[in-house]
Amino acid sequence: MQKIPSIFYKVKTQVVFFLAVPLFFLSFALLYLPTWMLTLFGVGSIGYAFNVTIITTILMAVMSLSRMMIFILRRRLNLNWLQYMLWSAAEIVVEALFVGLYVWLMSHQSYAYFSAAGYSFVSLLSVVCYPLVVFSLVYERYAVAESAEPLPEQLIRFHDTEGRLRAVIASNSVLYLEAKENYVKICYAEGQNVKEYLLHSSMKALEQLLQRYGIVRCQRSYFINPKHVTVLKREKDGMIVALLDIDSLPKIPVSPKYYDILSSLL
Repeated sequence: MQKIPSIFYKVKTQVVFFLAVPLFFLSFALLYLPTWMLTLFGVGSIGYAFNVTIITTILMAVMSLSRMMIFILRRRLNLNWLQYMLWSAAEIVVEALFVGLYVWLMSHQSYAYFSAAGYSFVSLLSVVCYPLVVFSLVYERYAVAESAEPLPEQLIRFHDTEGRLRAVIASNSVLYLEAKENYVKICYAEGQNVKEYLLHSSMKALEQLLQRYGIVRCQRSYFINPKHVTVLKREKDGMIVALLDIDSLPKIPVSPKYYDILSSLL
């Protein structure tokens, strides 16, 4: 099954979800005053509006914790759509357990706890599923449109130690760079062929230039283009290596120091 787009792991996306979903529930409950909500949440001596506000706070707390977990675990999670829907359903279940507890206490135990939790689950599911589905579809469509938008070709101008222009290579074509004594080997793709160019320069002199084009250091003697990395894996001897999307290329070593940065760009 297709994986969810990377935009679902971003901070702004999490903020939208844990604010929009509870606020939609609050607006719906206060504006429409559905009979089944009045019966379930209009318990106790304080009143329906107060109870709904507390329940909204519960929803916001659970959603914020859940979405924070998605952001923190973004480098380990690789959710497909089914797993993401199950995650969202689990959010509603946890919310219902806490809301059911609140209703049970406010009703002075006139409901059985699990009955209150069950009614709360049905009530929450019938309301919060709308913003969850709508915002998920909006972000999915945005990700599709963004990926379909053609990006302009960016050219990297490589100068030697004396400042003379020696090579101009499209950034997307660069595969990796390797230090070779007083030279840097630039490995790049040209059509179906892999070519190399030896530039009289140093890794340090090229670092800022390459970072502007998304090419990052992965080891003391290597820079790599994350766009061409297919797999990061640990070998039997414990060394981490990157595999590129051209089979004939060697495995590129990745230092633990640079692993997190590189993996976050994949």
